[in-house]
Amino acid sequence: TPVIGSIEDWRSFHSGFPRKSWSLRIPFELKFNTGMNRLGIGLEHVHEVRADLIELARRGVFPKGILSHLAVGEDAGHGCSRQQRRRFEHLVSLLSGVLPDSVDFHLANSAASLGARQWKLAGLTRRVRPGLSLYGVPPQGAEKSHGLRPVLTLEAPVILLRDLGPREPVGYGARYRTRGRERIAVLGIGYGDGIHRAWSAPKSMARVLLGGKLQPFLGPISMDMCAVGASEKVRRGDWARLWGDGIDPHAQAAAAGTIPYEILTSLTRRVQRIYV
Repeated sequence: TPVIGSIEDWRSFHSGFPRKSWSLRIPFELKFNTGMNRLGIGLEHVHEVRADLIELARRGVFPKGILSHLAVGEDAGHGCSRQQRRRFEHLVSLLSGVLPDSVDFHLANSAASLGARQWKLAGLTRRVRPGLSLYGVPPQGAEKSHGLRPVLTLEAPVILLRDLGPREPVGYGARYRTRGRERIAVLGIGYGDGIHRAWSAPKSMARVLLGGKLQPFLGPISMDMCAVGASEKVRRGDWARLWGDGIDPHAQAAAAGTIPYEILTSLTRRVQRIYV
């Protein structure tokens, strides 16, 4: 459903009634800015929009929903969160009386949906908009998984094994050197596939699951390959897991200085997708 998120777009859209027949057939929702200051009609325009909605209601035209978006959904007690809730409550009080019950007010992302009690969503919203949780990843700071399970597993094959002695360099720039005798596995995946080069050794805390153990990256990640630690039982053709069960999504993302959402949406088209 198209969402109108600025006063300019609303005025342009509203001016099409009823002269443009397409405007009568398009379902739409209205987004208001309650404090995130990204998209959304400014609340200083709410009375103008309210008057327009009363006019359209006489013609049987209504938005499907009224929404806003939270900046700190994981913390209902945050000052910005409390302000956004107050503003949204004010918005509901102003508009609910001129709209039919079929119009949904909605505010909550994944974090706020899972913290519905803290946000006191009952009676305030009738719909939620999960994002990150659709991937089976709980929001940052969640004390439990809430029954979520990863929907994505990212794995790469071991294409070569190599036993190295002490002080041997691994990869471009020779910035990583083995500390002692080390066994490395070269994986057929790199930043050309969408994994983050920030996972490169020696300082990265990112890990892969290989041979039943969490192993570090060794040396820099290349476009098509990377090297990781390997135990004696690992064989060529084994698969290493970079994302999924056994890998903490928030720790893995933090090792790249980002959030799980970016990791999940960074995979390039050349990564083979297997849907199960």
